[in-house]
Amino acid sequence: MINKKITIVSIAAIIGAALIGFALFNIPTSDKTYKERYDSTNTEFMTGAAYRHIVGYESVCKQYDYEMQNYPDVFRKLYDPELAAVSDSLAKQGKTLEDAWSDIDPALLEILDTSIERELDAMRKALTVSKVAELSNIPPQNISWTPELDSLMSISDVCMLFDTNAEMVIGGNLTLQEHAHMKNEPREINDD
Repeated sequence: MINKKITIVSIAAIIGAALIGFALFNIPTSDKTYKERYDSTNTEFMTGAAYRHIVGYESVCKQYDYEMQNYPDVFRKLYDPELAAVSDSLAKQGKTLEDAWSDIDPALLEILDTSIERELDAMRKALTVSKVAELSNIPPQNISWTPELDSLMSISDVCMLFDTNAEMVIGGNLTLQEHAHMKNEPREINDD
């Protein structure tokens, strides 16, 4: 049940990035769509993914009183080549990544925030059940969610875990790696 919830949350995250990409590159401006104006089909995905990881998680976590210190910067470092390519593609159109983000429909941003919040809540529940299972020596699938479990971990706690383990969280995102053409190429931060 929990794995199913995590899978559903992963699908929701992909849909959220896809919706942002669709909005950015398929809404007509003047006589062309964004997709026609930008030269990379991967630009739309990476623009949406960058927004989700650089702005989205930080924004949602701030709503739960957690200030991210690492996560956005780790994303920038791990995906620097892809972000540079996206920035170059956007620069040809006289835009920055931040300009592209400002073009996102506010309704889609709300959907994105909701999907991030649901993802963090599903992680909170999965981590809680996992810990209770470990402490109780009961298989996780035999633990039902109860109101008592609700208070054991907060979304703020999950934000802190995402933030302090950012390289592992971001580096383990296979969907992002595949879309960034990095399949089977794990990334490490190089602080040179």
